[in-house]
Amino acid sequence: MKNRFVLMGVAALAAAGSSVFADAVNMRFVGTGAGRAVGVQFWVGSTKVMDGNYFVGSLNQQFSGTGLTGNTANSLDGRTLGTFCTDILESVDTRWRVYDVVSAAQAPATGGVSNAAMGASRMSRLSQLYSYGMTTGMLNAFGAWANGDRTAGDNNDRAAAWQLLVWEIVFGDADAANWDLAGALRVAGLTNQVRNYFAQFRDNSRGLTPGVDVSAVARLGAQDQLLVIVPLPPAAYAGMGMLGMVIGAGYIRRRRARLA
Repeated sequence: MKNRFVLMGVAALAAAGSSVFADAVNMRFVGTGAGRAVGVQFWVGSTKVMDGNYFVGSLNQQFSGTGLTGNTANSLDGRTLGTFCTDILESVDTRWRVYDVVSAAQAPATGGVSNAAMGASRMSRLSQLYSYGMTTGMLNAFGAWANGDRTAGDNNDRAAAWQLLVWEIVFGDADAANWDLAGALRVAGLTNQVRNYFAQFRDNSRGLTPGVDVSAVARLGAQDQLLVIVPLPPAAYAGMGMLGMVIGAGYIRRRRARLA
């Protein structure tokens, strides 16, 4: 099967602030990080829209905030981070592109084959997972992969498990007994080590108080990435009184569809 890069990753910015006050960064893909090759299928209803052998894990993204607005751009300027992705139907782009920073509930922002934005409930589950990852030191302060102190093989297994768990939270049911064989996302060729880490990360993060507000670095036509970015852009503080109007009004989605 043909190998292609699949980019998955997560970001956290105050969710309401990122919905109201636009911020953006320049980003480009510069190489793979820790991960494994995994057989991946993606189904929309009864239609299989993706089937191949994919790199699943952290991918290295280079950021530039030059000329862009807000603390988001300033925080990421000049950094290269190993991110995970909330988007499975788009591709990696090695050219510099401008990405919007939005609430993760709005992601994935997908062109072409329709794909549902995750919504607030799945975003909350991601917040639990990222809280766990940052507390244990697997993720750094930006929510990027930081577990390189382990052996290469173990680091690859853990990163692959992390990415698969992000996917299952966004697209499937990570708690299902046959999570790998049914639903929108189906995978094959997993080692016992990857399976064990998947279960460990899932179970240890379940029940935690969501402590990380998850946002996405999103662009139509490219895979959306996830990071942890604080504080809010300065303009957000002046408009905190608007949050009550935002909360409960729902998230603006760029593209919606049902996964039957």
